[in-house]
Amino acid sequence: MQAVTDPRLADVQDELDYWRQQHRRGQLGYHPFEGVPEGTVRAVCEAYNAHPQLSEQDAIREVRQSLCLTPGSMHAHLADWLAPRCLRHLRSP
Repeated sequence: MQAVTDPRLADVQDELDYWRQQHRRGQLGYHPFEGVPEGTVRAVCEAYNAHPQLSEQDAIREVRQSLCLTPGSMHAHLADWLAPRCLRHLRSP
């Protein structure tokens, strides 16, 4: 019996690789990737896999909760900026 895979599921490692490349190109600012950006990508992938129809606002909320970010902090602003972009990338063909 073969396992059936859902093509809509996010591959966390593929997403991390994509966003690491974006980070190297300077698209994510000067924060170390292993901090908030990596956590944001992981949290968005987990939320997307649980609820593929999740909205951008829901993705932001999930990331904030997952990473315990203080509202208004620099880390929260970075995550709020990255979460919807990550979600859009997951949904792109």
